[in-house]
Amino acid sequence: MKYLVSAFLFALSVVASGFHAHAAEVSNDEQAVRSMEQSWLKAASTGDKAAMKQMLDDQYVERTPNGSIRTKADVLSAPPLPASAMQEIQILRVEVSGDTAVVLGTNQYRTNPSATAINFMYMDVFQRRDGAWRVIASQMSQQPPG
Repeated sequence: MKYLVSAFLFALSVVASGFHAHAAEVSNDEQAVRSMEQSWLKAASTGDKAAMKQMLDDQYVERTPNGSIRTKADVLSAPPLPASAMQEIQILRVEVSGDTAVVLGTNQYRTNPSATAINFMYMDVFQRRDGAWRVIASQMSQQPPG
């Protein structure tokens, strides 16, 4: 009986350590995706096409608030935001499952510091390819006022 209890405790510790390692891995992936969201915001705000080219997958597709579809090429050829424009994102949730991550958040956009904020809700989908996270899809909709 003593042997059985010892074996059970050993197995339990191995399983627990595996769960801990998995949780740490997910946490690192979540942090990497959160960091990419901030880097992407900065790149989009400053017109850093090289950074955006690296972050966006070649198959990237986006549905904009007006319902149109943009590809990676469309995003990279778009003009930068006006110098006075401001954006701030709030990441509400990051879900990582294997090599896929989904980010839900809000993006507060102002055409200038004194302008009324326009709030957008967004969802970004990331996939790890060749060991690196890439954005594969996005959808954004304008949050109703109030």
